[in-house]
Amino acid sequence: MELRRISVNNLFGILNYDIDLGNSETIIITGPNGYGKTMLLKIIDNILNKNIDFFFDLRFEEIKFELDTILLCIEKQKNKNVAVTVVDYVNDKKRQEVFTLNKNKELDVDYFDEIYNKLLICDNIDSDPILKSYNHEEILNYYKIKKIKLHKEKHHKSDFLDKSIPNAELTFIKAQRIENIKNEKSAIESQANFLLELIKRAAEESAQISQRLDSTFPARLFDSINENISSTSINDRLIGIQRKRELFMKFGIIKSEDTFIPRKFSNATLGKEYSTVLNLYISDALEKL
Repeated sequence: MELRRISVNNLFGILNYDIDLGNSETIIITGPNGYGKTMLLKIIDNILNKNIDFFFDLRFEEIKFELDTILLCIEKQKNKNVAVTVVDYVNDKKRQEVFTLNKNKELDVDYFDEIYNKLLICDNIDSDPILKSYNHEEILNYYKIKKIKLHKEKHHKSDFLDKSIPNAELTFIKAQRIENIKNEKSAIESQANFLLELIKRAAEESAQISQRLDSTFPARLFDSINENISSTSINDRLIGIQRKRELFMKFGIIKSEDTFIPRKFSNATLGKEYSTVLNLYISDALEKL
């Protein structure tokens, strides 16, 4: 099964889309915020999951969903009913069914949706003598279960959709939302504290590394005193450190803007003892960074 094209007329009363998906395995939809990118993904998700109830609440005129074997048209009628027409390319057949919203179930779902959303804001729990005796999370879970159950009961059961729309494995990754619950830190504050803890831990580790390298510097210097290191090698390593420092300075991790490399170093001739000291110093600087 391949999705070839999706078109939407008058989405939200203002937007029109006609997207040719071609044969590409990866499609990226871009556009400014509020232009219906997420809604297009939700439309695809609900069509392939055969959830016609989604389209009762969505404001649109017509949606055309073209697969390699069928063309599916969803039309919002003036009486708010949803008409689904399927053109079967393989068998050269055309079928239609009109769906009507179950008003009673819709009212029940709206009622529990309202209660659940109010509980998320946590305005009325402490003032209610019954709710106050329960754990806040337990109350939310109870109403969430009721809400999900009602939504399932509200969904239309239709052989027409089962026979018309091919089964597909679909994963819709929803945007992450931040919920702030009373007596708990907000997600933003928690993440800020988490980052501060990481920075603190990194600073402590850096201090320990610096202390270890400084204390062992003389011994390591004597161990490497006989090594032959060229000025070119030292110059290349200094350039590497400077580039790494500039990257850190770009993100504000290092505040100093002093250059790490002396301007005339590349033309200088170093004695063996200076080369050894500089080489060891560069190794330590890289480890500290």
